[in-house]
Amino acid sequence: MNPASCAKALVVASALGTPEAAFAELHGIGPASGIRASEPLPAAASGSRYEARQRFDRGLAAYNAGDFMGALAELQRAHAIVAHPLVLYNIALVQARLGHVVESLEALEHLERSGLASLAPERQQRARELRATLSERVGSIRIETDVENALIQVDGVDVGRTPSPPIRVAAGVHLVSVSAQGYEPRRFRTLVAGKATEVIELALVPLQQPLSRLEVITNVPDVQVRANGELLGQTPLETPFSLKPGEYALELVRDGYAPWQRRVSLQPGQAQRVALVMEPLGPDRSRGRRLSLTVSEPDAVVVVDGRPQAHLARGIFLPAGRHTVRVQRAGFFDVERSISIRTGLNPIDVRLVPTADYLADYTSRARAFRTWGYVSLAAGGILAAGSGVFLSWNQREIDEAERAFARHEAEVRASPSGACKADTCEEIAKILVEDLDAKRKRQALGWVGVGVGAAGIATGVLLFALGPDPDRYEPGSESDIFANVSFTFGADRVGLSFRY
Repeated sequence: MNPASCAKALVVASALGTPEAAFAELHGIGPASGIRASEPLPAAASGSRYEARQRFDRGLAAYNAGDFMGALAELQRAHAIVAHPLVLYNIALVQARLGHVVESLEALEHLERSGLASLAPERQQRARELRATLSERVGSIRIETDVENALIQVDGVDVGRTPSPPIRVAAGVHLVSVSAQGYEPRRFRTLVAGKATEVIELALVPLQQPLSRLEVITNVPDVQVRANGELLGQTPLETPFSLKPGEYALELVRDGYAPWQRRVSLQPGQAQRVALVMEPLGPDRSRGRRLSLTVSEPDAVVVVDGRPQAHLARGIFLPAGRHTVRVQRAGFFDVERSISIRTGLNPIDVRLVPTADYLADYTSRARAFRTWGYVSLAAGGILAAGSGVFLSWNQREIDEAERAFARHEAEVRASPSGACKADTCEEIAKILVEDLDAKRKRQALGWVGVGVGAAGIATGVLLFALGPDPDRYEPGSESDIFANVSFTFGADRVGLSFRY
């Protein structure tokens, strides 16, 4: 492990403690957070607050699952939509967990300037303690050169142009590059201590010929780019390399991938581009590096390092290190994450957020299902209950008709002849039999009503059980900090206030 990595590990260990403790900090939000309702915040469109809540909710879930890069991406997106001190506080914690020392420190400094006082006292104290810890592990580099407007890069990232104020970096070793058109570029490694400023004085040598530009693009990150054995940087690269014209033995290397080598000739002022798809050496099944990806929506398209993936249920075997995962599905926002593959199973849970149009259509359909479910349950219940009442009443009618027939039969048997001789006697018997038969037939209609009512109830239950849930995409209660937002108008400002 290089010194920079060691420094980052020390910061994480000392600043956050156990993952459970960090997650408790991240998860502990709500009415007890101490956010003042009167604190003005940047405005956001009301339609965006739903996405902000969804993003924040997904960030919490990703952190809990150990997907810290995914958590950071979601929290940063939520904060970009609706700026909120508590979200910024959590971003700083996740940055520290990832070892992004400078980024975490800057987030805490921004929080102290813009909203630390609005957090609960225990969070204020935690933020100050973490800031003090991180500041011990951050130093700076100051470049002093005789050429103005020279581009300064640290670890392959553009950080400014000369003359430049001190550049903050994590304590450790860094690759610094200084280049300007018409001058020979300079590259060197420097060791920076915490709370110290490394001053680098250099003079750029003029060139007789204009610089050449070499752009390198790869489908995977962290690919080392070397020219004539000298490390230029590693992908992804924000800007092309500035090189002296000439012949170069170009080499691209990353563990787990086949190295790529080629000789290139750079002409004065020429811009040359190398776009390369790195080929993995093969599934490293013996060491068990496997990505297990779970996506919240079916039929999603998953692209890993620019390559579409199929058979997700089997897992995706990848070389160790960083990779880029992109998940797309019609009607949902794309998700792109940088993930780190380690030995063993690497589970990642991707929850897609619906677009406003898809959400409106889905919610309308789901509520229609629920409405028909309610109608079916109500109609079936009323019909079944009414049919039951009818059956009970009709059974009493049948019992009364049977008793009337029995009384008439007893009267006939009690006559001297024991038989019905008068025409009226037979007519009465016929009427009683027809009445009894009609009432017995009505009973069948009652049972049909009970059956139809039961079918209506069963249909309603199925509509509830198998139909879409209108609340499926509702954010969790943890993201309620975005739930109640209102505009605040003042003499010199327009903001948002949050209510609980």
